[in-house]
Amino acid sequence: MKRNDLKNVMNTLPICFSCNELAYLALTGKVENQVRDKLAYLINQRYKDWRVTREWNRADIAIFKNKSKEPTIIELKAIITFDAVKPKKDPGKELRNSLNGTKGLRPDMKRWKQGKRLKHGVKQVFGIMLAAHPSKEILENLERLKIVKYADDIKKFWPKEERDNKKWLEDCCKKLGKYDGLWDVGRYWGIGMEVAFWILPRKHTRRHYQGHAIRRK
Repeated sequence: MKRNDLKNVMNTLPICFSCNELAYLALTGKVENQVRDKLAYLINQRYKDWRVTREWNRADIAIFKNKSKEPTIIELKAIITFDAVKPKKDPGKELRNSLNGTKGLRPDMKRWKQGKRLKHGVKQVFGIMLAAHPSKEILENLERLKIVKYADDIKKFWPKEERDNKKWLEDCCKKLGKYDGLWDVGRYWGIGMEVAFWILPRKHTRRHYQGHAIRRK
């Protein structure tokens, strides 16, 4: 599977959800599993000759082309954009952990690439970082009842100087590069939500599976 093929499928994925459904899902939890399921189904529908499965040998998605025993692996990880600025003592640590920590996206990709999880090895490995982004602060009643996931952190790290928060998403781009896609997934409880995604390995780096921060050429 080519990187651009995956990007094109990802950019058509929001239409598979009902109006504002992804906004609701992103406000009440991480959307990793829901996006994984829709993505697997879309790839399966678009490429009829491929065999696409989920949760295969602990991989989020595995794709087998024709009779090949070497699958293409896709791993996903979901964050909230405030991870790019928390904690206050070490801004961006949460995002770095999601990328490079023990259970991070890059080490997971690296284990597949090195053949540590599969006898026959893999054809290629992609990682997808998803970042849910709220457009405004959480209403007090939603925060008090813990209806919105991570409401406390959204309030704590909200950039007070900005009415419409773009800073978190910009900070994510500073660390990850320009996103491969940005979905406007609607509104729920009066809160607009966007979901950005980045496909790894990035085009602008040769050292795809190293544990350092991505750097532009």
